[in-house]
Amino acid sequence: MEKETIVLYPGMGPGHLAPMVLLAKRLVQHGFSVIIVTTAVPHQPGSTNSTRSDIPSPDPSISFHALPAVSLLPVKNKHPICLKYDTIREYNPKLLEFLSSLSAAVKIRAIVLDFFQTDAIGIARVLEIPVYLFMTSGASILAVWLHLPVLHHTIGKSFKDMTDEPVHVPGVPPILASDMPVSVHDRKSETYQGRVRNYRQMIEADGIIINTFEALEPRAMAALKDGRCVPDRRMPPVYCIGPLIAGIDKQK
Repeated sequence: MEKETIVLYPGMGPGHLAPMVLLAKRLVQHGFSVIIVTTAVPHQPGSTNSTRSDIPSPDPSISFHALPAVSLLPVKNKHPICLKYDTIREYNPKLLEFLSSLSAAVKIRAIVLDFFQTDAIGIARVLEIPVYLFMTSGASILAVWLHLPVLHHTIGKSFKDMTDEPVHVPGVPPILASDMPVSVHDRKSETYQGRVRNYRQMIEADGIIINTFEALEPRAMAALKDGRCVPDRRMPPVYCIGPLIAGIDKQK
């Protein structure tokens, strides 16, 4: 019987691709074949190839497909995060073309997107493919990111102006506003607005896979499962599949 295929679509850079390879190996153990779709960062020639060269020889059931490069006009002083969001949207037509062709040849069981790739959720919906997100870090940071759009509407000011005021997120100890990620300090910045849009889109997925285990982060996991991080909106199911650790994986 032909194996069902799962498509993985990592974010750009080794920090996003490497965990996807570990996830692919785990999926292969459950009888799936996996295709990892890679992209290059505009204005960084060879970015995909240099990343893949650092990956150990994958299982024969894991293959890579590089989407044709896209071109973006260089924008002076463009923040790397904003450049990534722009690039993801530019790649969507190429991703749609590839998945359409692939679905005619094999049974695509699901597509798993890196949490950065939420603009590709609509592609899966067009093709009626179940779509999941993969959070490469833990449940606590996921709780913070999912709650950011709520904070955006309830706080009404920038974290940079709150200095050491506590930021309250369900399932997570209070965080000093000054300790929030720098990319979201200024609510008027393009990076902040991109982040809020990104994390608002996350709950449109059919589920979220997290690189953690429940006993490690019980408070955060409870808040996620109860929907407290996204009140008044549907919270997709969350699945703990961690820890995925490269050093341990190499020893198997």
